[in-house]
Amino acid sequence: MKKSLFGALALCLALIGCNEVRLTDGKLPAEFIAPAKQYAGNYTGQFDKIPGILSFNIADDGYVSVLFNGSSDLLGGRCESQIGKIYSITPSKDGKTLKAISIYFDPGKCARSVVGRWLDLKINDDGAISARIVETERYEPQFTECYVRDRYGRILGSVPCHTMPGYWVPNTYLTGEFHR
Repeated sequence: MKKSLFGALALCLALIGCNEVRLTDGKLPAEFIAPAKQYAGNYTGQFDKIPGILSFNIADDGYVSVLFNGSSDLLGGRCESQIGKIYSITPSKDGKTLKAISIYFDPGKCARSVVGRWLDLKINDDGAISARIVETERYEPQFTECYVRDRYGRILGSVPCHTMPGYWVPNTYLTGEFHR
């Protein structure tokens, strides 16, 4: 039973292509610097409905810098938010491009109103970048309705019951879309 469950899980992961790489030193590994540099540059768009320019740069040593309207304070105003080091990357299946980069995020003085602690940059197929500030994922169990029946089989009512495994959903707080 366990072997078939693990086999099915491995097959699912292989088909989906879950290949997130967690980084311990906060910078891109050498083999991913060149693929990531093709996305470096300025992107025009909006973040949290505020228009601006997202500057995405990659240094030769693998560190990434992200600026919004020339400032590292992504939230603007007096938040003094900071974009930190890379947490993880998701390369494409062939390893020649990146699909996503997750960067540590500190909301600064706005920590009470912005709970998110990661800046996720998703690189779309058309070269656009989708940005979102997310918190740790939350578990969403899947419930179905179970019916309460009397001794004659008539339905008296329904109650939620947990019948299927749930899934993890990221809490998204602020989003943006940027194009070259």
